[in-house]
Amino acid sequence: MTQYRLETRTRTIERDLGYDLIPLCRPKFIFFEFVGLRPNTPHWLFFDGVDVTKWVNTSYTIDDYYAADRNSTLRSPGDLYTSATAFPTSLGGPTAASGPINSNAAGTIEGVFYLQSNTTLSFPTGQREFVAIDISVLDKEKSLSYAQAVYAAIGEYEIWADDTETYQVQVAIPTPVAVTPPSSNNGSRGSDRSPQPLMSVNFGNGKFGNAYSVDQAVKLADKVKSQGAVSVSYSGASKSGASKSSGSTSSYGSTSRR
Repeated sequence: MTQYRLETRTRTIERDLGYDLIPLCRPKFIFFEFVGLRPNTPHWLFFDGVDVTKWVNTSYTIDDYYAADRNSTLRSPGDLYTSATAFPTSLGGPTAASGPINSNAAGTIEGVFYLQSNTTLSFPTGQREFVAIDISVLDKEKSLSYAQAVYAAIGEYEIWADDTETYQVQVAIPTPVAVTPPSSNNGSRGSDRSPQPLMSVNFGNGKFGNAYSVDQAVKLADKVKSQGAVSVSYSGASKSGASKSSGSTSSYGSTSRR
């Protein structure tokens, strides 16, 4: 019957926890055009209630965005300008580092706004109001010229977790294989016999001696010479080491010990 043992194993399971909304807007260049304003009039720009006039450059148009390479920073700035404190200097800097931006003779303000996102300045995702107004505070009732647009930002990120799980499985225990030692059959097929001595001696008084090698037989023969023996028999080899027929026994008579 097969026996089993319990083995402890571990595995990693990835769990999908769904999605969550990204809370803050990422850095981005927003191209805009305000029309219908009072011509040649100073205006301040506000994004989500914050004065962002210094984050605007009016030398750009929407055509610059369309003409930009797909890897251009105008399309995807990443974190390249997150340390900036106004519109990036390497891209021309702000049109007005302090103070307002004038509308043109047609009552238009066009350009690009750099939406910053760092520990000092950031904006939440969702719908945000972008306003151009002719006074330095965001109060439409007191203004004579203003225009507004809505910017929408939404994003999600995937939530997942890796869990390590421990479990047990049954593993079959290998069955030991019995190994049968080779049999000593003394030259006879199909029979298992104990090794036969080359020389057997009966010293009398219940004392016997056996030799299983030529060297042992020589020593045993010397003992027979010195002590005498009742009987001596050989099987497979003579005292001199000559081979005899396997299994045969030659008796040399008895010697009385005196």
